[in-house]
Amino acid sequence: SDVCSSDLGTILFCNLLFAKIGYHYLQVAIFNPDYAQTLGYNVRNIHYLCMIVTSITIVGAFDCVGAILVVSFITIPPATAYLISHKLSHMLILSCLFTTTSTLLGFLAAYFLNCSISGSIATMQGLLCMIMLVIKKQR
Repeated sequence: SDVCSSDLGTILFCNLLFAKIGYHYLQVAIFNPDYAQTLGYNVRNIHYLCMIVTSITIVGAFDCVGAILVVSFITIPPATAYLISHKLSHMLILSCLFTTTSTLLGFLAAYFLNCSISGSIATMQGLLCMIMLVIKKQR
């Protein structure tokens, strides 16, 4: 609906702004909190701010798309990206790429198979993750 689109658009803007402004702080505080503490960062506040942004995003998404998609979008693309790269910037890009790919493939599968869009997208995310896992195991 229109309200969901505007709500999620606002949440997306806030998330992008948060990531742009706080990328370095987040990277240091999340992956090396002791080092962040020695640099003078307030790790507790960064943690709580990250949890607030995540919570707002999840609540907004639950209202618009439902539980299946929210849980699958939060867990599967980052896990798939982590299979390939351990560098945060690469993981963010790969996660967005996997999300876009699985969404398009899931929507097409749902359209041609006349089935649930949410379930198809979640299934495509799982398949993409399994394919990446098999590729990683072969290397």
